[in-house]
Amino acid sequence: MRYDGEKLAEIDISASVPTFLLYNLLNYQFSTNHIEYIINKKSYYIHYMLVKKATSPVITEIQKFRDEILEGKLYASFKPKLEEHYKALDDSYHQWQWNEYFFPEESFKNYDRKPRPKKPTLKESKNAMLSMFNSKNGLFDLEELSFKSEYPCIFEFLKSLKKPNHKYFSQVTLQTESYFMLNIIARRLSNKFKKRIPFFTLHDCIVTTESKLNTVFEFMRITFYTEMGFVPVLNSKSWD
Repeated sequence: MRYDGEKLAEIDISASVPTFLLYNLLNYQFSTNHIEYIINKKSYYIHYMLVKKATSPVITEIQKFRDEILEGKLYASFKPKLEEHYKALDDSYHQWQWNEYFFPEESFKNYDRKPRPKKPTLKESKNAMLSMFNSKNGLFDLEELSFKSEYPCIFEFLKSLKKPNHKYFSQVTLQTESYFMLNIIARRLSNKFKKRIPFFTLHDCIVTTESKLNTVFEFMRITFYTEMGFVPVLNSKSWD
């Protein structure tokens, strides 16, 4: 793909879901004016505030979560915990296998009962954590145990947040993502450069031309630090 004949390039946020979860967790300790605008649907904003009062992760645990994310090793540190719990699984024949054979069209119903890899890859560890975050409580039991062993207070917060509706987690994190990527980054990028820099938004990613990549990267880095209090791990690459 090209823009006026020039190659495109992207800048995206590594571990974006945990990153925006972190922002919300940090606001337990440091109140900001942003939060009421970010979570703008009344039903789960009220629930979020109730959970906030009832379940408050300790600052040392949030700090550990922050360090793992910003050092780019959250999924890697989750991997050995998963492996520890996966190894204990029984390899014998299970009911899900019978259902899988005779009712393949309902395979999705057996997902949480299927065997986990004894040695999960980094990608499998990432998928396991994100699946656990976005699913109903108890559905990914071993993944919950793995996460809880490292972050017990954050786990209890997530469990409380998802109790009435597991979709509350994705609604909160995705609204946080869209707020920063659209209302903050994209809007200010447009205002600052008066449309002299072409760019497009794609979820947690900004796409621009190769020649403007470094300029946009630096702008995002400074803006995130100013607005969030930390700089997410940003990755950039050309669309070859």
